[in-house]
Amino acid sequence: MAIKAYQLLLVTVFLAKHEYVSVKDGKDLKDLLIYQVWENKAEKCDCYFTRYFEVFSDSTTRLFRISTDVASHITGHKLDASEAMKIAAQMAMFSNIMEVIVAGAFSDAETINKIETDIKIKTDM
Repeated sequence: MAIKAYQLLLVTVFLAKHEYVSVKDGKDLKDLLIYQVWENKAEKCDCYFTRYFEVFSDSTTRLFRISTDVASHITGHKLDASEAMKIAAQMAMFSNIMEVIVAGAFSDAETINKIETDIKIKTDM
């Protein structure tokens, strides 16, 4: 559920950032998707969504939160920071992939090229 909430956050923010939809419509879309996808677990999903959204501008904290939530679900216990950061690196790539998918849905080749260039620069370092 944490990954789905995080995915929804990424899509919602990306849609608004690139003005594919207005901020208000993005919030309405988020609410609609939460209740359609999770039905009886909507409150829990919204809790995860809020947990990541409240630190969205701090990518390190945001990635740490999603990573520890995912790791805790998989292992059944909290991981230390170094273990969580291994997952965080994968979540950063997950974010890039989500952005490419959304930009592709809107035929935004310019944004796709920019994201792909950013990924290449990061992987070449």
